[in-house]
Amino acid sequence: MKNNRIIITVIFLLIINVLYSQVPVGLKFDINGKPFNGYFDPLTYSPEKELWIVHNSDSYELGYYYDHGAKIHGRIMFENKKIWFKKNKDALKHKIKPDEIRCFVIGVDSFFVIKNFLYKGQLKTKPEFVQFISKIYGDTFVKYYRFSSNIGMQYGSTPIIESFLVKPNGSDIWEEFPDDIRFKKTALKFFGYIPYLKDKIISGDYTRDDLMSMIKMSEYFEKYQNNKLIYFDNYWQEISNSNDAVYHAQITEIEDSIWTFVYFKDSIKLFKANYSSFYPNTKNGEFISYYPGGEERKIIGYKDDKPKKVWVIDKTGETKCHYQFVEIKGNSSSESETKTDIVYNSVIDSLGNNLIESSKKIEQMVYDQFANVTYTNQFYEKELVTSYRLINTDTVFQITDPTYLFKIKPLQKKLNSYMLEKDYKEALSVDAQGRILVSFVIDNKGYMVDYVVLNSIHPRLDGLVNSFIRERLTKSALTRHKFKPYKKDKKKRFCELVIPFNFSINRFYREPNYYNNNLWHMQQMQMQMYQQQMINNYTTPNIPSGF
Repeated sequence: MKNNRIIITVIFLLIINVLYSQVPVGLKFDINGKPFNGYFDPLTYSPEKELWIVHNSDSYELGYYYDHGAKIHGRIMFENKKIWFKKNKDALKHKIKPDEIRCFVIGVDSFFVIKNFLYKGQLKTKPEFVQFISKIYGDTFVKYYRFSSNIGMQYGSTPIIESFLVKPNGSDIWEEFPDDIRFKKTALKFFGYIPYLKDKIISGDYTRDDLMSMIKMSEYFEKYQNNKLIYFDNYWQEISNSNDAVYHAQITEIEDSIWTFVYFKDSIKLFKANYSSFYPNTKNGEFISYYPGGEERKIIGYKDDKPKKVWVIDKTGETKCHYQFVEIKGNSSSESETKTDIVYNSVIDSLGNNLIESSKKIEQMVYDQFANVTYTNQFYEKELVTSYRLINTDTVFQITDPTYLFKIKPLQKKLNSYMLEKDYKEALSVDAQGRILVSFVIDNKGYMVDYVVLNSIHPRLDGLVNSFIRERLTKSALTRHKFKPYKKDKKKRFCELVIPFNFSINRFYREPNYYNNNLWHMQQMQMQMYQQQMINNYTTPNIPSGF
């Protein structure tokens, strides 16, 4: 590579104030061989392989509580069943006790005191903190936590036991959702008014494990009937306070099992999505992304949360390409798992001709306006077999094959080692999380020679990604990382690919961002291993009236 300077241009800095959430990243492919088609869409991008940075808090977090009506700001930390408070980082700590403090708030989460509640069939009258979930048609739903002793955990007990409680409208007693055969009767009592939920409960398809999904469906059903909006922060975490919201959604239609959501930033329409369940969200049907002017940009057809077909559309309304995901089985005993390939049904040139109609090998020159480069795409038998661009005299191939075996584990191990002692509390204090995309150029020996950061989450997280690349992946790194060289026509070639760095926050008491199912499943396995909460934005306490 003649030009091996390390490029650290952050494209997002040029567009950080635009009025839409989709980030232009160009006509690139990620390590899974999937195309971005120009934009990174946070609600649809869900890669099979990516680098994970999961933060499990072991420190104090910004928060506040109320003391006889006074709002006391400070730092709060969970330590098993103890909750500690400090006025500032240098102050002495003291306990927040449910018989002294009525409620406290950390970020988007609210905790308040209840008594007179049923737990395992017994009436408890001692005050306890619970986490507020939702108030639906006067019924209030909360989570109640019990902590195992150290001895119990040594013998395999779950560190945290969570129970769902509900106080029916007009009642003074908090009821618990049983985990035995009585669950069906209780669930029908509170959710049976929604036909889809009623059928799922009666059939046994929905059990106590699906209780959070049922609560969210009921909450959304009330919002739909009363034309209420759903609010999200800058990182697509659902919040209750409209003053802190960056995005919002409206439920425009419920038909059978399908719920239609339309997402906005201010008055600009971003997405339209169809879901069949929530927590985690399951997409079924079309998911539409829009240009800032409101024109359809991309349509993805989902079935059970898996993308099946994609239509990419230009601003004039013309389809530029249409492809589908096809599952294929490994050809040998060592490749027995099912993989997904991309088959193109149409690729339209500037004259309106479908290049895929020909069975011959065809070429297409495409200009990437965001990266200011031109790619040469070659198709054969409805597959994109080659995509390359020229850098000086070097030909750089994109890895477009979804079946390409990118070795993510060695890179993940190196990232884990690097992040062990890194501090990014300032990013956690604003609940910063999400994916940072980095486009790498790898030479024919497998070494990284150029990279471009394509988007931004938070200056501190952006800086960590840049410093990791400089210190561990560049030529000057003491233990330089070697990628698997890319072979084309049996020769080792220069290549480029996008690697996602996924920063996520693991709370012991709170479900992860369920707008990302991969994140939900990954963090679900770790949920009860950690007993700390993260630093978040301040928010108005979401406490139901009467407490």
